[in-house]
Amino acid sequence: MRAEHEQTTTQPAGRHRLIGLILLLNVALAATLVSGLYLLRWYLDRGGTSPPEPASQAIRAGTPAPDFTLPGLGGGDVRLSDYRGQVVLVNFWATWCGPCRAEMPEIEQVYRAYQDAGFVAIGVNQLEPETEVHAFVDEYQLTWVFALDQTGEVSQRWGVLGIPQSYLIDREGKIVESWLGPVSRQELEQALRRLGLRP
Repeated sequence: MRAEHEQTTTQPAGRHRLIGLILLLNVALAATLVSGLYLLRWYLDRGGTSPPEPASQAIRAGTPAPDFTLPGLGGGDVRLSDYRGQVVLVNFWATWCGPCRAEMPEIEQVYRAYQDAGFVAIGVNQLEPETEVHAFVDEYQLTWVFALDQTGEVSQRWGVLGIPQSYLIDREGKIVESWLGPVSRQELEQALRRLGLRP
């Protein structure tokens, strides 16, 4: 009798988890689509004759990461090549992007745990004023590196059409992992361990 009762109580819980997961995936897909359309409209408004390549075809694993120099949040420049010799996460995002907001605390936790092991996270904000980005970073108490892609040229060169989109770069400057959509703490930590990093 007890086994039957336990079975009936666990089934609804499992169903609720499945429904919640499906809803979360739908929200993430919708946000990716909206961000892609936003960037496409921006590109075409600038007079581009053709849209950039889809993100899935832009940069493949094993490819050298394209260098960039962007204004840093709060002053100075952020140059990707300055971090050669470290493992770098480049994360493309915007403050209005719900899935970006969801992954930021997870990236922050990984950054705090692995920064002494040689891990750097660079958040490349897309097309937003510095004041908005600064307010967001302060609100979420983020401590990693932030750069401002206010023209969208770096995002275009990296083939970014949906956000969040992240690339993990090894110590030699090659892309080893990429994520279209939010990256979880577990996924990121597993990738760092495969590169030999330990907290």
